[in-house]
Amino acid sequence: MPRFPKRELEIQELAHRMVQGYTDNPAIFTNADIAGVQAVLTDYETKKDEQDEKQAVAEIATGQKDIALHAMEVKMRDQLKQSDVDVGANKDNLDLIGWGPRATPTPGTPPGQVRMLESVMQGTGTLKLDWKCPEAGIGGPVRTYKIQRRVATGEGTFGPWEQAGIAFETEVFLSGQPQGIQMEYQVVGVNAAGEGVASNTIDVVL
Repeated sequence: MPRFPKRELEIQELAHRMVQGYTDNPAIFTNADIAGVQAVLTDYETKKDEQDEKQAVAEIATGQKDIALHAMEVKMRDQLKQSDVDVGANKDNLDLIGWGPRATPTPGTPPGQVRMLESVMQGTGTLKLDWKCPEAGIGGPVRTYKIQRRVATGEGTFGPWEQAGIAFETEVFLSGQPQGIQMEYQVVGVNAAGEGVASNTIDVVL
């Protein structure tokens, strides 16, 4: 007995072969619902095309955002250097622009809060997230990132946070995620001293 395929492309291919086989052999498959199989296949391929278009738009938007972020960082760094010259020996005045002297983190300090978590790509049971590391000088260094997920259990309520993955960089691609239900994701920085403050949460329905 053949096994029903698990990979998306193989399921799509089987649907096409079923429609073709039923159409070519009506005397054998007398009860075949050709129209029904064709309808769900067409609906899937329409949704798949829409998904591909949205993924392309998301990739372009992410690239544009990264370019804008880089330009902002360059401008800010240049201005901070100038401000450092402006205040001269009065370095405490840099506090006025949020750039004052900062305490050096100790090895026994958990990481600071992960920043700017966002979803940059979504697919069938798949999700790509990226984020920014904790602000420099706040908390200890991050050794790994823990990605957490919780599932809606009712209107406005969610179950407990569960680990959905780990990452060593500031992005992750998750597969095998639940589909058709509301979820929330967050990211936590971890080091030997423990867990830091969780990032912002994002709502996701795959």
